[in-house]
Amino acid sequence: MLVSRESCRPLFLAWACLCVAWTSPAFVRADALDGELYVQATQVVEFLRNKGYKNVGVLNFRTQLPGQAESMVTGALNVNLAERLENALILRVDADDGIRVIHDAGSVIAAQKKHWSYLRPQDLNEMFKLTYPVAWGTERVKPDVFLSGLAKLTVDPITRKRSMEVKVQALRPGSTATILTFSPKTEGSVLSDLGVSRRARSPEAIADFDDVELKKKPIKLAVEEINPSQNPGGSKVELIVKYGNQEHRPVPDPQNSTREKVPEPTVAGERITFLVKNLDPTETVAIVLKVNGLNTLDLEQKAIDNCRLWVLKPGTQYQISGYHVGEQGGPDFKVNEFKTVSGKDWESLQTKFPAVGQIQLAVYVSQKEPDPTPLQYQYKVSLRGISNSKAFVDRRSLDLAQLKLKISRESGLSRLAKPKPAGSSGIGFEDVPINRRLELKDFPNPRRIEDRMIFYVTPP
Repeated sequence: MLVSRESCRPLFLAWACLCVAWTSPAFVRADALDGELYVQATQVVEFLRNKGYKNVGVLNFRTQLPGQAESMVTGALNVNLAERLENALILRVDADDGIRVIHDAGSVIAAQKKHWSYLRPQDLNEMFKLTYPVAWGTERVKPDVFLSGLAKLTVDPITRKRSMEVKVQALRPGSTATILTFSPKTEGSVLSDLGVSRRARSPEAIADFDDVELKKKPIKLAVEEINPSQNPGGSKVELIVKYGNQEHRPVPDPQNSTREKVPEPTVAGERITFLVKNLDPTETVAIVLKVNGLNTLDLEQKAIDNCRLWVLKPGTQYQISGYHVGEQGGPDFKVNEFKTVSGKDWESLQTKFPAVGQIQLAVYVSQKEPDPTPLQYQYKVSLRGISNSKAFVDRRSLDLAQLKLKISRESGLSRLAKPKPAGSSGIGFEDVPINRRLELKDFPNPRRIEDRMIFYVTPP
């Protein structure tokens, strides 16, 4: 949702549906980044103990892509890395430490509508004057320290392999200290969160992206002739974004070759719809479509590979006109339509989205054999997208021990054991173009072959 600088931006209305329960796929892949964060959080807690810091908040991380400057708006990782570190700290602190972890400090700061940045010393000083809610109970505190940092992606000029370095820093008025630096495995989900699009042009291209070998038949396109400009890179799924009756196809962003863009909306109150077409005439595919960082199924904020899927039959076009929440036929099922809103309304609502202005489309095929589960990290855990789930609606009634238990369960925290076979379930459309009726369908062993990041507003 973002808008033209002064006009309007697409946004789903009716935020009351956030209280509806979210569902999970049958198999959840934990990011290596989360497993590493959980391990490294012990060192962060030790730093807090040694310094005597009792009240700690986590702010959005900066990110940096190869050859580019640091940015606060590269992709979803800027925001969700802060949430993931917050949850890791809660799991690692002890009641005897007296350390209080602040919940969602960024929202409190954004509510001031001052456009503060911790990169400016005077703004950081003002942030320390505010009071923030502790992640459990009813207490509000002033912070002793903020944590943030930098996630930097690099590419080896010879091998072309990607690697990432994450730096965690302590922010105080007048000083910044680096607590630790670590290098997690650079998985596809991390690259997606960095706003790096992937196109399956060849098996070699995929291998370069994920450092794995892809054994897949060449992509087959639909029988009808396709204009290359409407289907850049040989995508398996065509995406059209409609503002009212006006159709827009994503085009490459001349400012950033890893992204695409569509025009910003200019009229408030228009209905926004997404037309998705499986261009393969013989193979069923599945997609995840995120708008403003939220999955169009169940408002999930999880890593893209952990989200529920839309299942598309061969050669068929479908329409997605809003966020689908709950199971169809259930008492809480809702479809919250996408609409444009005025710039004034946008300013009051944009803090509710984890990745404003972004449309993310991931395409999956079903493999005969599952991918092996990586064994590079000690723990299986998914720390993102759980803070706003139904289990955490009222944190004020929980103490630290109760919150730790809930996060442990929601995140699937466990020691890495014998790999389990991959698999997932999804939602299938009925045979008509508009999805009036949905049904559960199996989509075993999904493998992501495309990942497109589309902006409907130019990032600042």
